[in-house]
Formats: sequence, structure tokens, C-alpha cells
Amino acid sequence: MPFAPFVPLRIFSSFTMLDGAIDPKAAAKLAKARNFPAAAICDRNGLYGAPTFAQACMDAGVQPIVGTYLAIARPGAAVQGQDFPIDWLALFAQNEQGWLNLCRHVSRAHLDRPLELDPHVELETLRGYTDGLICLTGGNEGALARLYADRKDEAAERYCDELEALFGDRLYIEITRTGEPEEDASEEDLITLFDGPGRPGLPLAVIGAGTGLGVSGLLRHDDHWIPIQGEGGHVSLPAVDDLDYEIVKFLTAELGRVSAERILSGMGLENLYRALAAIDGIDVIPLSAAEIVENAMQKNDPLCLKVLDRFCLFMGGVAGDLVLTLGAFDGVFIGGGIGPRIAGFMKQSGLKDRMIAKGRFHDLMNDVPVRLMTAKYPALIGCAKILTA
Repeated sequence: MPFAPFVPLRIFSSFTMLDGAIDPKAAAKLAKARNFPAAAICDRNGLYGAPTFAQACMDAGVQPIVGTYLAIARPGAAVQGQDFPIDWLALFAQNEQGWLNLCRHVSRAHLDRPLELDPHVELETLRGYTDGLICLTGGNEGALARLYADRKDEAAERYCDELEALFGDRLYIEITRTGEPEEDASEEDLITLFDGPGRPGLPLAVIGAGTGLGVSGLLRHDDHWIPIQGEGGHVSLPAVDDLDYEIVKFLTAELGRVSAERILSGMGLENLYRALAAIDGIDVIPLSAAEIVENAMQKNDPLCLKVLDRFCLFMGGVAGDLVLTLGAFDGVFIGGGIGPRIAGFMKQSGLKDRMIAKGRFHDLMNDVPVRLMTAKYPALIGCAKILTA
């Protein structure tokens, strides 16, 4: 049941002709075939397919969710012909009152606007009519992502404040990754996992787990940075507690020597999975790194969650040693392909606790911020910086 944990929230039916072609009844059957526990219809400015979709879902044993993708005039934009921004919000009904409010907003989008303009509503007209509605910010077609993509951060924050005032804890930031440029531009290139004042002017530590383990540092010299070359991924893996030592013992018997890269990489996740299964006496079928991450993040598989937990602890230990070695007290930057896929998990993990557990240096280490690099091509960004310096 590979699709079972997933609930599609943005099904455009044949009633949204430029975006969708599937009949509402067929959408319900497909949801059943793919073992979706629930599915949402979300046509643009319309609820035409909602009754048919809801009945078909109930007949198929799938929880129907009814919503609309509502066109919203950008607050504060001048209305001159069609030259003002139209953004989108995804609204879903929680209950009967939510359904009535959906009907109201869709009707107003078509009836309460100048005929020469495309259907839309003003954001202010939602006020007082949001009870029973869940709001998603619209992904790359929403004002929030578009404003951030245009580097209008203050306007984006004001817009988010307005949405929060309307929907409260029923507002959700929608992140979509379909290849549209607004999506890449609107996401942060850096996510702060653990904040701290750092020590400005001192070196930075860089560690990236992906195919292998890349380790480096940046030294400040005058007005530019000097990267440090090395093979830090091949240092010995630092074991701290009893389970660490059992893992090292198991993998040493297999590999002869256990470097940091043997754990902090894609193959490392697979090594950890085998080791922890053997230590716990569990017979398992080998999984790929991608499968381990998916099973942990989507299915709450206990063993895979244990793998990610131990991965984060080892990452903290190696990062802490790197900080002490380089004197990189101004910050740790985590790159590579694994981190962005488990960002939320890392933030809640014991990574920082393990990193700062350095005896007499505990307080100094506690001030070191840890940031996760999410840019797709950070190396190219770095090369561009060098070439334009």
C-alpha cells in the first residue's frame, strides 16, 4: 500500500478544465484504488463537482474533503483592468458552516465583481465568514510564496498576519515542489535548526551527508572566505553511549574500520538499519536509504525512526568535533541531500545536545548556531560568489 499514508488535497476535476480532466466519480475510484484514506476536490472558484465527488467517495469508503481554490485580489493592489495580481487560497470545509461559507465565497467570486474581470474576491470579504474553513496558502500560486519569491518579505509577513487573523490555527503554509521558479525562490536557502549568537569573525564548519560525507570549513580573511580542503568524512566515528559502541562493534566486524562516512551518508543509513536490526534481534529485508527515510517520515516505522534518531546523534557528535577542531564557533552549516528530507525530524532530535556535550566547552558550544542548507545547488552559488568577488 505505497500510497496509503498520503491524502491528496488539490484534486482539480474536469470542472477546472485548464488544470484537470478527471471526472469527480473517477477521482473517487482512483483514491480507493490507491488506498488513500481521504481525498479532497479543490476546483478553481467552483463547487460544481463537490456533491458527485462526495457521494462517490462515501460509496467507495473514502473520506471526502470538499474545498475550492479561491481567487483572491492582492490586498492593496490597484484595480485597473486585469493588471492587478490575482492570487489563490485553498479553502476546505470542516463542517456544515464551512460548506455554507465556501458556497458564499464562490458565489461572490462570480457575482460580486466587475464583469470585465476574472472571478475573484477581495481578501477583506472573507472576514466574518471563515468559521469551519481550513486555509492553505496556495503554494506557488499563493500571494505568500509569490511575495517571498519577489523578496518582498515585509509584505509577505503582513499578508500572513492577515490570513492568521482570519483563520487562526486553521491556517497552514503550503509548500509545493513542482518545478515552478516561484517555489525555489520562495523557500529559504537556510533553515535554522538551532539558534545561537555564535562568535562573528571566527570560522564556520560545513558538513554534508549525501552520497558520502563532505566535511570542510570556511576561514574569514579580510573581506572574503577561504574554504578548507580535506577528507574529514573519513575520521573515526565518535561513539558516546553503549548503543553507539554496539553499532561500531557490529560494523567493524563487517567493514574493518568505521569512519564517520560509514554512518553519515546514504549508505550509512543502510548500515545503521542493518546494525540496529541485528542488535535488536529483528529479521529485516534490506532497505535503501530512500526507503528508510520514507518509512520513518511517512509510516512511523519504529526501526527506521530509530535509524534517523541515531543518525542525528552521530551527526551532532561529528559536527561538535569539527567545531572544536577548527575553532568554528560562529556556526555549523549542514548540507547534503539527506538533511532537507528530514529537516523537521532533525530539529526535534538530539543533534544539538550531542554536539554541545563537550565537557568544559559545553557553554561555548551551546552558543554555536546550526543551520541546514536547503538550496538545490549550494556549490554553484559558492562558485558564483567567488567568480564575482
